[in-house]
Amino acid sequence: MSAGQAQLTKLLEAWGQGDSQALDELTPFIYIELRKLAQFHTPREAAGRTLQPTALINDAFLKLIGIQQTDWRGQKHFYAGLRKL
Repeated sequence: MSAGQAQLTKLLEAWGQGDSQALDELTPFIYIELRKLAQFHTPREAAGRTLQPTALINDAFLKLIGIQQTDWRGQKHFYAGLRKL
């Protein structure tokens, strides 16, 4: 596990234990992943749809911070959860 992965796992665990500061520190990691997901999915949208990646990211992030269950079992579990938002 790389240092970045270990840091992400540590922050996910802290967030799961109620540390709101951990979510603030997770935000840059989350933003990068959401951006990748948005860039992957928006070209596949039907013609005429006006959904922009930034709007998609904002919507997903709002849903993410509203999640009550944050017992993430590591970053793979977390990123899999992002894909379901």
